[in-house]
Amino acid sequence: MRARVLLLLLLAACDCGDAAAPGQDELAGTGSALLGVGGVGLVVVDPDGTTRQVGPRIGTFYEMVPAGEGRVWISTLTKLYRYDPPDTLTGIDADGVPIHIDVGPEGQVFASFFEGVRTWDGTAWQDVDLGAIPQDEQRDIKRVVVLGDELWLFTFAHVWRRQGSQWSTHDPPDLDELRFRHLVRTADGVLIASDDGLHRLDANRTWARLDYPDDRSVPTRMAVHGDRLFASRPRGRIEQFTLSRASLQPESDLQVEGIEFIADTLAVDEGGRLWQSTRDTLVVHGEAGTVIRTAEFDPLLAGFVRHLWVDRGGPRLD
Repeated sequence: MRARVLLLLLLAACDCGDAAAPGQDELAGTGSALLGVGGVGLVVVDPDGTTRQVGPRIGTFYEMVPAGEGRVWISTLTKLYRYDPPDTLTGIDADGVPIHIDVGPEGQVFASFFEGVRTWDGTAWQDVDLGAIPQDEQRDIKRVVVLGDELWLFTFAHVWRRQGSQWSTHDPPDLDELRFRHLVRTADGVLIASDDGLHRLDANRTWARLDYPDDRSVPTRMAVHGDRLFASRPRGRIEQFTLSRASLQPESDLQVEGIEFIADTLAVDEGGRLWQSTRDTLVVHGEAGTVIRTAEFDPLLAGFVRHLWVDRGGPRLD
């Protein structure tokens, strides 16, 4: 099913400042976007901006993780899926609900379940030995991350690091309990938001606390593009920060009138356009303005757009 979508272009809806890197016009149209639309299924936005549904109806999406060459792994309430462009969606039964996922250096998928972690090697599921990790934390894994040849688990209470076959905690300093909220990858590590603020893990696997404004609640969704941090705020607002600065202060504010809900997902394409999904709406902030797509004009968005992933420069939407 393909639908030519009516676009509403708001030419002065946001002041994107220097967040958008040069070359958006050249890069737009060089990639596609995947949308996990709850109650609808996987929706592909092709490079020319048209949309189509791939695979069956899917009620709940958890995560999307790229695996190179346009391939994306997707965890859902019913099974693990692998998307291969342009239109193949392969379902893998998991005897449980795979929630948080990541891809290892040899292409294997690590997935957390309601109890424990398993890995899919392309032919079978295998349990991951979690060693001394307490049972209550094994049932409360918030994210699974592969960094190099190490497996990392983020629970509500702690950060766990597997080196070889040994597990140990590797929490940010001065925290008795992590109280995890959200995580995004950076160029050399990860950035996490917790009830105690923002902490960054660098290439040396050293934690640093970021000086985040005291008058701001911790963002529930984030995206990183180079040195730029995009952080969600209530009522659909997105604030921008420069990560390399000693003190993080909001430099600009993206907001579209009529968007009242916190973003479910933020993503940035290679050209620097910020993609925001929420309820039945997809918003793309770029140099020329802001593009909005809603279910009113595209029935494939008639659900919660819970997750999105953008390949290369993303589709051309203007």
